[in-house]
Amino acid sequence: MAELLGCPLSLSVTTQASLKRKRRDGLGPLQLVKSRRNGLAHGSISFVDCADGVVVRELREMSQCVEAYLREVITCFRDYIDSYNYLRPDSRPSGDTA
Repeated sequence: MAELLGCPLSLSVTTQASLKRKRRDGLGPLQLVKSRRNGLAHGSISFVDCADGVVVRELREMSQCVEAYLREVITCFRDYIDSYNYLRPDSRPSGDTA
């Protein structure tokens, strides 16, 4: 979606690596959260199945990875908005506020 809007996402190497690292069921953290959430929402898995074998340490690691990703994405969008890059160049403020 960011690409369609013209908002460049620049994620740190650390965040990219942690997102790609397979955690469970051959999925990275974001994919796993999405898969489990959708399974619960559509009734294809139960809460018991969703939590089966998950330990607190694993939840903590995944939540930290997802949080780091979301923080970086939010920063990219904030910078995009603050620099008025969603406007045509000729419609952007000149920077002169006086």
